[in-house]
Amino acid sequence: MKEKSLHFPLPEPDFTYSLQPGTAIAPDVQFYDRSQNAVSRYWNFGDGNISEEENPKHKYPGKGIYYTELRTISADGCSAVSIKPVEILEEFAVWFPNAFTPNGDGINDFYGVTGVAVSELNFYICNRWGEILFNGSQSNPVWDGYDKKGQLQEGIYSWFAEVKDIYGNTHSRNGTLALIR
Repeated sequence: MKEKSLHFPLPEPDFTYSLQPGTAIAPDVQFYDRSQNAVSRYWNFGDGNISEEENPKHKYPGKGIYYTELRTISADGCSAVSIKPVEILEEFAVWFPNAFTPNGDGINDFYGVTGVAVSELNFYICNRWGEILFNGSQSNPVWDGYDKKGQLQEGIYSWFAEVKDIYGNTHSRNGTLALIR
């Protein structure tokens, strides 16, 4: 007599995700289960968090590479795993205030530029005739409202900047600021 054998299809885990790569400023990643022959699933996001949802959304704690694991189980109890790296990058951002009050009260006395993922910074403050009054850089990132001749008057001043991010890209920015005494 010939023995019959049963063959159950093994689960074939697979997934995709929305941000490839994500960023530290927007670290929410939507995962999509594309598995075959699976009746249940277990996600391990590589940062200590887990889920049993079919298509979970996960917020990563910051920049890094997280090895995300999807373990699927078939109707007969067989399991299989798919692991993929999810990279969360540090995102470039730079902020230029639109006003400051260099009046000696200890509040907003300096005009300063701040940023994330910045490797080089050069910015210039100009008067209405385009004369450069101040040249700022990463080593000197704040302006006190003075030029070589002394204290400047209250008014609107122009600025422009060249910023290089940690990925080697150069960004140009310009705008105005109010010096309020």
